[in-house]
Amino acid sequence: MMIRRTLTALTAALLLLGTAHCSSSQADASVSEGPSEDNLTAALDVKPILTLGTGNAGTGVNDINAPDGIIFNKKGNLLITDAANHRVQVWDFKKNRRLGDFGSPELFRGEVVDLAENPLTGQVIVTDEDTHVAYAFDPPTGREAGDAALAGYKSSGPDWFSGERVIKVGGITYDSKGRIYTVDARQNLVRRYDSKGTPDPTFKFAELGSTKFLNGCEGIAVDEKRGNLYVSNEFDSVIQVFDLATGAYKKQTIGKHSDPATPGVGTGQSVFPAAIEGLWVLDDYLLASSEADGGVGSVMIFDLSNDTIWSTGPDDWKTLEADHKVSPYKGSFGAFSSPDSVAAWTDTDGESYVAVADQGHYKVPVYRWSDIVKAGKFARP
Repeated sequence: MMIRRTLTALTAALLLLGTAHCSSSQADASVSEGPSEDNLTAALDVKPILTLGTGNAGTGVNDINAPDGIIFNKKGNLLITDAANHRVQVWDFKKNRRLGDFGSPELFRGEVVDLAENPLTGQVIVTDEDTHVAYAFDPPTGREAGDAALAGYKSSGPDWFSGERVIKVGGITYDSKGRIYTVDARQNLVRRYDSKGTPDPTFKFAELGSTKFLNGCEGIAVDEKRGNLYVSNEFDSVIQVFDLATGAYKKQTIGKHSDPATPGVGTGQSVFPAAIEGLWVLDDYLLASSEADGGVGSVMIFDLSNDTIWSTGPDDWKTLEADHKVSPYKGSFGAFSSPDSVAAWTDTDGESYVAVADQGHYKVPVYRWSDIVKAGKFARP
């Protein structure tokens, strides 16, 4: 999720992938490209319903200079970290209307990376990757006038996590209880806090040896239905799975075949073509943004209800096909340049929308989930 990271341009191999294994510019060149296109679902032909931002890396009011983190808030408005402009933009995406922004270079001293909303209070936490802290913002009270009634977030309190010896605070998310999960991409740590930012001593990620299964981590997603916490292992091109309650490694991965004698250590078989950055759980699907330069990045879709998702070696896909089993990989959509984050939201009519932070193109396209489902010919649960 770093603006300055230079990623190796990758070719159409991005569209050939099956299970999840993310690789970055630091990936070993000897890693195989994974299964062939014949064994996998083709790229999905789906178009965005609209695209936010001008496509310029400027400082204008509608410029989104390297969008990084994105979320839909409780009202369905889209919040975007305009990282290089040191602000968070707020958009009513259904009306394609910018409502305003919050933050400033004086407050966000570094590049703002990710953000998350407390589902109970509406408070928003924004992470700053350069200063290694996070900032809390209270939602508009409703007493504001005009667009400020929807975009008028107010800074509340001191810098969060400043006393935790964080080296690079990156991805952040909440669970339904209002607990915060953060990733420290330099120390390969996942931490959990209560809604006030107090460390949770019951979450023993480091003590349980989980740090040895990560090598650069950015994306993080909570799956309460299965009790899982997904973390994108950036430089090893894999999504690791941890126990949501304790932080223990579950000996499950998406995207890399592991030797049973050394769980978590890959055999060099890759099915992701580039770094997996953003993660999001929508219904029974895991969305993973695969980052690459050159306009070939995409968002990959995995069916979490399919047990074969944990069979992650390339040979396993041939076995699935031979046995006529349904693949947990449902395909990928988009042609992005460095898609750092993906987020989804469901409205009161039951329609879901998916937004992607297309950092290299300085835009945020928004898709209807029903269009993606139709293009992929898979059923929504």
